[in-house]
Amino acid sequence: MSSQSEYRNLNAFYRKIENVSSEWPDDRITPSEKTIALLRVAFESGMEDLGATGVLYLVSHMMTTTLGVMNDVNSESSLDEILDGFECDTNKPN
Repeated sequence: MSSQSEYRNLNAFYRKIENVSSEWPDDRITPSEKTIALLRVAFESGMEDLGATGVLYLVSHMMTTTLGVMNDVNSESSLDEILDGFECDTNKPN
């Protein structure tokens, strides 16, 4: 993330998606189905600009980062440092 404005925009986008997801009645789809739908939207929208390789790179990086945080490996990392790692423009997958 290069600026506070970009972070606020990303956070606002996240909150909007979170609100739509949380307002959907739980009795209509299971939590697993909701996760699949959200991932499908993420993959489809990401592939428009990043391509399949870029999206898979992001997913892999997110999984590795999440496992590291869960294992307390990245406890010194700031949110901005972690989010910078997700920029496909600066980190082209091999």
